[in-house]
Amino acid sequence: MATLDRTRATALVEPHVQRLYNFVFRLTLDRDRAERYVHDIFELAATKLAEQPTEATAASLWLLTLANELLDKRLPPSPRSTSTSSTTPCATRRPAPTSCARVSDPQRDFSVVGAQAGCMTAVVNCLPPGERAAFVTCHVIKLPDDQAAKVLAITESAYKVRLSRARKKIGDYLAPRCEHVNR
Repeated sequence: MATLDRTRATALVEPHVQRLYNFVFRLTLDRDRAERYVHDIFELAATKLAEQPTEATAASLWLLTLANELLDKRLPPSPRSTSTSSTTPCATRRPAPTSCARVSDPQRDFSVVGAQAGCMTAVVNCLPPGERAAFVTCHVIKLPDDQAAKVLAITESAYKVRLSRARKKIGDYLAPRCEHVNR
């Protein structure tokens, strides 16, 4: 019986591990903690195999819901860093106009995309956990509103409010500071 459970657990893990890790990492902001938490989530899921949905999308949402429940218990109620600390990544990654003028179009495009990702990551890391979770489920995990709300165990209207607040904070913070923001 233990072999069967291990086989079912492995079948549960493999198709979902990358998506689950992305979700957990974006909320913990720490690779080691994310790896530990993903392991803990799969251990928890193994104890609840009878509840596992059979359809792949439903199973993925079920695992994300377990992850959110675990993270709600373990994450602090406010972000670890402050908004002022996120000015440094944007400021240091901003390419000088002269250096961009000397590179080819594909290289320049690649540099701008990297700078945008750095600025965005720094600001997203400063969001409160609830808003960060809404932003991640929408823009990283790319869940529809109804599924994201279900994963976060909130109503769809509460999800939309969190997502709206996150987007506003990100836009308000990046627009005057980062030359890479597409207004």
